[in-house]
Order: sequence, then structure tokens, then C-alpha cells
Amino acid sequence: MNGFINGLVKAKQWSVLVAATLLAITANAAGSKWPTPKDVAVAQAGFSAAGLAALDAKMQEAVDKRQVSGIVTLLARHGHVAAFNMHGVQAFETNAPMTPDSLFRIYSMTKPITGVAMMQLYEKGLWKLDDPITKFVPELANLKVQNGVDGEGKAILVNVEHTATMRS
Repeated sequence: MNGFINGLVKAKQWSVLVAATLLAITANAAGSKWPTPKDVAVAQAGFSAAGLAALDAKMQEAVDKRQVSGIVTLLARHGHVAAFNMHGVQAFETNAPMTPDSLFRIYSMTKPITGVAMMQLYEKGLWKLDDPITKFVPELANLKVQNGVDGEGKAILVNVEHTATMRS
């Protein structure tokens, strides 16, 4: 799990963390109390205290470096909340602190959600980086690529030299 968190931090995929906030907001809108790690032992959720401390430190570091103004994280597994923390402010201009119900403007979440789903499937061994894309989308078989234009300005299409993979 720490590799996953470090990858998110390095890639600055903060929108994944914001998605966790949406879960918390949904829970609150349904009338439930805010979950806290005190609700269940961290070990029951399958996390280590050291790992959660490292996650918390990375989130605070992002705020301290002003990469983001604030972050709300909710980390849960098997229905058990392991961490629910707020760091920073809602906006640099207002200096209002982050709260469990801070609102975030979220545009397209397709890429981060798909990315997380793909990482989960990869961790389960359901695909490999060198798998051909046609294994999952057979309609992409027999693709052609453009190799210049002819005298009339029309594309010259040729067969691909190698099948596209999940990596390329």
C-alpha cells in the first residue's frame, strides 16, 4: 500500500484523495456520524500505524510545500475506517481550515477512477504491462497507422510493426 501512496504523491494525483472526501460527504449527507479511526482498531482495517503515519506525513508535506492548499483524506478497507484527517486550509486567500465537510470542485474524475481500478486489477494479476490491448478490446485488432500522404494528399496506411500493449 505504501508504494501505491508514494506513486500517487509523486504523480500528484490528488484527485484520488479528493474522491475519498466525496465518500465522507455522502456518508454525512445520509445522516451518519463522521467516522474516525477510533471506531475500529487500525489493524482490523488491514493497515499499520506506521503506514498511516507515513501517509499523514506525505499529505502534510504537500500542504507545507504549498502544492495544495488543503487535503481531506479518508482511508477505509473492509468497511473499517483507518484514517480520516484534514490538513491545511480551504483556500490560501481565506485561511479557513479544512474540515470534514469541506467542499471540493471536481471536474472529470474518469481518469483517476479508471487509473485506480487498473492498479487494483494489476495488483490482482489480472493484466500485465506487456499484454496486448487486443486481449481486452479485440476490436482494436488489425489497426493501421499513417505513414505519410500520397500525391493526392490522402493518408498512406500501413500495418503496425508490433501490437500495442498495455504499456505502450
